[in-house]
Amino acid sequence: RNDPLEHADVIHVLAGSRMERPLEAAMLYREGYSPLLLFTQEAVDPAESYLLKQGVPPVSGAEYARRQLLKFGIPASAFLLPPDAHDNTAQEATTLRRLAVQRGWRTVILVTSGYHTRRSGYAFARALRGTNIKLIVRASRFDTSEPERWWSSRSDIRWMLSEGPKMAAYLLGLAD
Repeated sequence: RNDPLEHADVIHVLAGSRMERPLEAAMLYREGYSPLLLFTQEAVDPAESYLLKQGVPPVSGAEYARRQLLKFGIPASAFLLPPDAHDNTAQEATTLRRLAVQRGWRTVILVTSGYHTRRSGYAFARALRGTNIKLIVRASRFDTSEPERWWSSRSDIRWMLSEGPKMAAYLLGLAD
């Protein structure tokens, strides 16, 4: 899924990639599609919790991406990194709904990886029901996957084997 682009109040970058998704959002920002980049953060894993207890604070993927994009020329005022930690796409969708309603956003560009567009689009559309917020799903141009030839590479096979059951869970109402 790759929806036609239009100006939006915010570009929401889903967690789950180091720079593929953030760089797409930065390019859309530079192209004038939105003045704001929303990064959701992944939950801290047990090893990072251990480091934190040892006085070594981990750097989240969202914070790493923000630092890199600052060097790329994106101004600090363009970033929004809410403190919520997310374990899955449905939680990210819930956070977006809360922020969009609070801030009066009407249109959102959702940036993710190619294989993740269908499920994330479904999860976010479900979370945004009843809000009249327009969702535009965008696959990163930096994603090298080839869904039309999924059987031809190991990483594409992994994506297919991962996304299929997750999508089924969402359709059955089991993923929240």
